Amino acid sequence: MNKLVVYISFFLSLQFVFASNTMFLDPINISVLNTDKDEFAPSWNKFTNTLYFTSNKSGEEKLYTSNKDADGFFKSPIYLDNPINSAHKNISYIDFLSEEKAYFSTFYQFKDQPQLQLFYSNYKKQAWSEGFPISDLASDKFVGQCSVSPDNNQIVFTMQSRDGDLDLMVSYRMEDGTWRTPIPIDILNTTSDEITPHFASDDTLYFASNGQGGPGGYDIFFSVKSEGIWQR
Repeated sequence: MNKLVVYISFFLSLQFVFASNTMFLDPINISVLNTDKDEFAPSWNKFTNTLYFTSNKSGEEKLYTSNKDADGFFKSPIYLDNPINSAHKNISYIDFLSEEKAYFSTFYQFKDQPQLQLFYSNYKKQAWSEGFPISDLASDKFVGQCSVSPDNNQIVFTMQSRDGDLDLMVSYRMEDGTWRTPIPIDILNTTSDEITPHFASDDTLYFASNGQGGPGGYDIFFSVKSEGIWQR
């Protein structure tokens, strides 16, 4: 398996419509964050201007953080010494709804075996709590890798389908703060895997797929919502 490392690229287009209008600079290896183990699932906490990511350099997948110095460079990573890390053996793909609430992926013990599920954590007393399952989105299948839209009204995540592949699912927030029953985003899903969704805006979604006909393996795609419908 190829090593996973954290990279950064900068978006150059001011108007995001279709692929012909997008440009990125070549990615830069953030060497201060990377080790000979796996670093992956970066997430930017806009409320504290802090980068969160997962590393297995300790032997387990744990969350680490990094802030930028006065020159705009990332500092050496710091282990997130909070209950959210200590209460779970493997944790990844954190996303932030507010200053006080985050969603993340970790394992839940079902009767037969542990299964990846979505949890939420509350920020209290300057620390992230251990986390609790999100019952509205729970399943006895693989569920994880969520991204919440900037307006907090949509959540897209990966779920194992009946056929065993991984599909993108979407749920919409109700007025009481709970989530509606998730539905598959059929126009984006294939008979292979769609994973790691990320909202760039309320109507622009990035994801990876090995079934969309890219150069090979998992490739990066995006979809733009038009008149309330995700486009191919």
